[in-house]
Amino acid sequence: MVVTYRSGDLELTKWQRAVSRQAYRMAADNICVSRRAMSQLPGPAHHLMCGVDTNLFAPRDRAAAREALGVGVDELAVLFPSSPQRPKKAYPRFAEVVAELRRGGRRVHELHLRGMTREQVPEVMAAADVMVLTSVQEGAPVAIMEAMACGLGVVATPVGDVPTMLQAAASAYVGAFDASAFAAAALRLAAADPPLRRADPECRRFATNDLTPRLVTILEDACARRQPRVAPVACA
Repeated sequence: MVVTYRSGDLELTKWQRAVSRQAYRMAADNICVSRRAMSQLPGPAHHLMCGVDTNLFAPRDRAAAREALGVGVDELAVLFPSSPQRPKKAYPRFAEVVAELRRGGRRVHELHLRGMTREQVPEVMAAADVMVLTSVQEGAPVAIMEAMACGLGVVATPVGDVPTMLQAAASAYVGAFDASAFAAAALRLAAADPPLRRADPECRRFATNDLTPRLVTILEDACARRQPRVAPVACA
């Protein structure tokens, strides 16, 4: 058995951490998707993020996406990368940023990632001018990887692995939450958004084509270490 731990398994509650540590001791090998959360494990583990399909998540026709989602030509489309009902995603913070943008005279169109298939998400990202992640707790958020692959600018809080994921990104802002600073960063990234988006070169680190072979190797090594049971030999 090989166990994979997400940040919620290690950082949310004491009982989840206790169960995860017990699973760690019983497993043949262990994988953690967040480098920051690995410190909660009782020993070493492989760091392997979930990854994204960079064939599916890629820049698309923005005009068509905005028309399909009802985003006006003069509207600033700001994407909240989750459902507002998820507490750790801190939607009230996002609402503060939107209010700040509106106070500055911008017409804001909110977009949310909820109730969608994975295949629908790239169109939403194509329609957005910027993605604003206001979370209070994260591991290695897949939405960050998807945005980079789609060429979408990101404004984010420095939670989990987010700072290292975005440190070399061409279009990103990471900082402690402040509604005014986040609104200013969102406007700055939206203004610099090129007419024809390109995937951020850094997104290649998160491609499933590269991560899947590493996962297969971990599983194969775990199987190879397993000692086969030897059947007893009957005496003549």
